[in-house]
Formats: sequence, structure tokens, C-alpha cells
Amino acid sequence: MASPACVQVPKKSIVSEATRERETFRYDDSLFTNVRFNDTGLPVPSNELSTSPDVILTALARLAASQTGAARSMISLFDQTHQYIIAEASSITPLIPSLGQDGHPETLWHCGTAIPRSHSACESTLCSDEIQSDASGPKANHDLPVIVVDDVTLDPEYSTKPYCRPGGAARFYAAVPIRTDRGVNIGVICVIHTEPSLPWEDSHSRLMRELSRAVTEHLETTSLKSHQRRSERKSWGLTSFVEGNTAPLSQVSSTGREYAEHEMRGDGMARSRRPKVDDLQQALGGMSVRNSTATADSRTTNALHTKEVIMCDPQARSKFAHDPSQLLQTPRQIFSKAASIVKDSIETDGLQALPLNG
Repeated sequence: MASPACVQVPKKSIVSEATRERETFRYDDSLFTNVRFNDTGLPVPSNELSTSPDVILTALARLAASQTGAARSMISLFDQTHQYIIAEASSITPLIPSLGQDGHPETLWHCGTAIPRSHSACESTLCSDEIQSDASGPKANHDLPVIVVDDVTLDPEYSTKPYCRPGGAARFYAAVPIRTDRGVNIGVICVIHTEPSLPWEDSHSRLMRELSRAVTEHLETTSLKSHQRRSERKSWGLTSFVEGNTAPLSQVSSTGREYAEHEMRGDGMARSRRPKVDDLQQALGGMSVRNSTATADSRTTNALHTKEVIMCDPQARSKFAHDPSQLLQTPRQIFSKAASIVKDSIETDGLQALPLNG
């Protein structure tokens, strides 16, 4: 069993900034939804900031601050140009998502903002172990580096940064990179104190490594949940198109449990009787498209004939046979319905279908 003092992580990969950015945005998009870009080099007024919408990240930052005795801890992710401060906490920050200053007495420094990497003290931590020896092989594990700066206002590497100059809030700084399972550093967890030379022990370094790994695992879990949610919506969209359901997916809850409840309420069909994927694909392939200029008699004849040929699945055939009004009359109707379902399934603002021949 590994010693508790050694939190092993994948070896750092030498990657381009474009690769780092792609790796960053594999995770929860909601963390970047309401970010406020601040390129001024001056702090955003605290009354305009709020805590992270992800209370788990706030809790991890709060743990870092309380256990090290620092005034503040921040969790950040990076793209090619900016540092995104996705969580911030002191030892007493309430664990309430998106809480503004009205909800607690203390002030926030940077939470929810994005600053240029050239202004960031964490830039050095992100790239602190860029050069790696290959002597132990490409799959070797290594400890995350811990960067400790007793006084950023006196350190030449940091003192030129806008938020590290004399008179600012930051004096002591300690940080660890956040590394993914692919070996890419995508972020930093740091602690900042308002006085220089905060007492720092090996146990603090171990804690910061553990918290960095916890952030990575939390982001991975959030990403998996997001992928599962999108898959559920796409499956619902395919089923809705084949069965002719008219309720927009935007009215359907994103949780799996409520998906099932909606299905049961919508058409009374148990989940066990849902068409299998092969049946759905077969049904889509068997759908006929009728001309909009057909007469009423020809439409009636086609509707009766469709009971035999429009669906291969028995349940779907029965549904359409008893409700011919659900038949899609024209290519425009078919594509409009499909576009609406796909739009809701992938949660976009709009969707346009174009012919292949231009």
C-alpha cells in the first residue's frame, strides 16, 4: 500500500496550449457559463462576485484554507489565454452555491472571473514541471510539485504581476497544479495569505496534493454525469421521433428518474416495452413520406396502407394505426419535427438542416 504521504499522479505530459485548452473544456461547461472577463489588472468589486455554483469545489477550497491557516484558497482552470477562477473560499465561506455578498459578511477576491495568464501568479505553477525526464518511462507516476513563495512582493518572478505588487492582498503563496488522468496540467489549486512567511509543513504539501487529486476526480465525475445526461436526452429524442410524441424535450427534466416518470405519464407504456435500438432504426428506415398535394381519398388510402408498411415494430405500428393523425405528411413536417427533437436533445438554441446538393 502506498504511503499516505505520496499521492501518485500520471506523469506530466508535454503538450501544446491548444491541447491543454481542449483538455480543460472536456469538463463541466457550466463552470464557464457566467464567467466575467477582467483584463484590467484591478480586482472586480466584491459586491459583484458570488461563490462557485459547484459547492463541492467551494468545500475543497475551504478545506485548503482552513487546514493551512491561509486567508484564502482558489481553484482555477486555464485555456490558452486566461485563468478562470472557478472556486474561492476562506475558512468560513458558507457552502452555498452562487451566494452573493449579501448572503455572507466576508468579501470575495476573484471568484467567477477570468484574468489574463500574463497577470496570473498561478501561471508559473501550471507550467512548473514542463521539462520531464523520460528515464523512468512514459507511464511512470510522479508527485505533483508544490510551489511555496514566502512573499510574492519580493520575489522577482511574481512581483511584476498586477495582483502580487506591494499594497495588494497577496503576500504568501503556495500552490499545486491540477493534473488530469492524461497527464495534462489544466489548472491550479492555491492558498494565499495576507502576511508573508506563513508556517508551512510537509503535511500541508501532502494535503494540497490530495486536494488537487480530489478536484480532478470531481471534475471527471461531473463530466461523466454530463455525458450520461446527454445520452439520455438523445435516446429520448430518437424514441420521441419514432413514436410520434409531441411534447418538446425542453419540458422534460434532465434526471434519469424523472425521464422515466415522464415516459410513464406521457403514453402509459412501461420502460420494458420500449422499442430496442435496432427496432427504432428499423422503424425509421420504414417510414414513408407522402406528397402534400395528395387528395383526401389518396391520403385515406395511404393512411390505411401505412398500417402495414410504416412501422416494423408492433407497438409503434399499433400506435400509428389507431391515430393516423400522427402520420407525418410532408418532408417539411418530418424535418421540422426531427430538427426540433435534435435541438432539444443536444440542448442548442437552434438547428438547421441543409440539402447535400447545396
